[in-house]
Amino acid sequence: MDINDPIARHPEVARATLLARIAGLGAWFIGLCVFVAAIVSREPWLFAVFAAWYVVIAAVAVVVAAVPRHRQAVLDQEWARRFHELAIHDELTGLYNRRYFNSELQSQIAACRGAGTPLTIALVDLDDFKSINDTFGHAAGDMALRETAEALLSAAPLRATVARTGGDEFAVILPGASLADAGPVIARMRESLESASFVIAGAAAGRGRIRAAFGLATLGRTGTPDHLLNQADTALYAKKRALPRAS
Repeated sequence: MDINDPIARHPEVARATLLARIAGLGAWFIGLCVFVAAIVSREPWLFAVFAAWYVVIAAVAVVVAAVPRHRQAVLDQEWARRFHELAIHDELTGLYNRRYFNSELQSQIAACRGAGTPLTIALVDLDDFKSINDTFGHAAGDMALRETAEALLSAAPLRATVARTGGDEFAVILPGASLADAGPVIARMRESLESASFVIAGAAAGRGRIRAAFGLATLGRTGTPDHLLNQADTALYAKKRALPRAS
């Protein structure tokens, strides 16, 4: 199948095109019958009907042909929107993905520097996530990731950008927030995470708890997005080393 063929790409367009072709062939056949009748009978009015019929066919053909083209344009717009959504969102959690996060971080840094306002980022890493997958299975791990995403998003301010940037890694951009401003936001996120849980199936049926470490960094007068991320990453792993291990 040729993906550049609009009919191959969109079955609805194929149906509309097929109907247009059937209507065109039917009209052509009727016109041919009128023409044959006009020749056989030599009636002038039949020739007039034949001529008028093809004028009508030409007008109808223009209208009918426009239907698949219009449907094609509508579907192309819808597919473009869907591809854009897929390009910037994480399929499992519905959060923004790393590509969008990196782009948005650059934009937010430029905007905050231009306005002279602070910006803080938080990196979030789940604790012992590998053991969740190994012990309870990947379905439980996927549920833990979705619950984490929902918990972070529900506690984030409206202006925040929340993204899943890796397997069990998340990131939050807090434009306009200093480290002091970010403290209560992170506390709400931590509380939201601690109240979240995921389903454990099988012999160990129950609900598992989600634990995570947060690493924060704030935008200085100079520095790049990579520098800011490195600062947050250093703070994150300092917190992870200090996090009590589950027994």
